[in-house]
Amino acid sequence: MKRFLLIAAILLITLVLVDIFVLKDEGLVNQAGKSYQPKETDSETVQTGIGIGNIAPSFTLKDLAGNEVSLEDFRGKKVLLNFWASWCPPCRAEMPDMESYYQKHHRDGYVVLAVNMTTTEKNPGDGAAYIKSHQFTFPVLIDEKGTVRSLYNVISLPTSYFIDSNGIIRDKVSGPMTAERIEKGMEKLP
Repeated sequence: MKRFLLIAAILLITLVLVDIFVLKDEGLVNQAGKSYQPKETDSETVQTGIGIGNIAPSFTLKDLAGNEVSLEDFRGKKVLLNFWASWCPPCRAEMPDMESYYQKHHRDGYVVLAVNMTTTEKNPGDGAAYIKSHQFTFPVLIDEKGTVRSLYNVISLPTSYFIDSNGIIRDKVSGPMTAERIEKGMEKLP
């Protein structure tokens, strides 16, 4: 039995060394812990879905002024897609940081796009009233029927997606974000 364990250990060590030194970046050891990062040119072969590495599902909603806005309108820009409601304390807590980021970076091709979960509001106009009362200027869309909430399987609020300029989801955050977390998430987008 000891001999078998010794042989198995030697074999395992040999495989790890081959993986590290021969296969290098393609080996399992170097790939462990890395998330899938499709190439920027991969967007034609990547599946649509809500997982990291998928193309973000398309949707069109009305903004606070009643204009139709589509996620595709922001293709070529880096997008922080945030799902929120006015009754949600963590949502309210992160909004000033989202506004600050938007003010600093929207001219550089970065977008903060907030989708109000209107079906969860006490009154349908509560989300719009909250945005206006706090004078937030980032784009806000109204999900009156909960279709985008269902499309993105949003269960807890806030939920945010970091989407690169090719429309590929690079990160997802469930829960409130700090200014640091927003900066880091957006900086990592290719």
